[in-house]
Amino acid sequence: MKTEFCRKDDVETWVYQQVEITVGRVPWKDLKDEKQVFEYKKKCRQPPALNELFASPCPKEYIDILQLVDSYKYYDQPDYHQIYSVRVYV
Repeated sequence: MKTEFCRKDDVETWVYQQVEITVGRVPWKDLKDEKQVFEYKKKCRQPPALNELFASPCPKEYIDILQLVDSYKYYDQPDYHQIYSVRVYV
């Protein structure tokens, strides 16, 4: 699964880092297979896996940021100002 990453991917990774800092782990932490991790991350876009990813004490604004990231296309420049404004309320 060799792909070129884009700015959208960087922001998505940042969201996962925030979850890991807040909760202590991400649900796929123990998965070893890259494809399984990829599939799990896709699954986390919908409940109940979405709720598992953003479990308490994660602020619900993390979901807003991830949904914003999901709206971007590969070559889009993320709206960092908008992401920051959502993040400020966390």
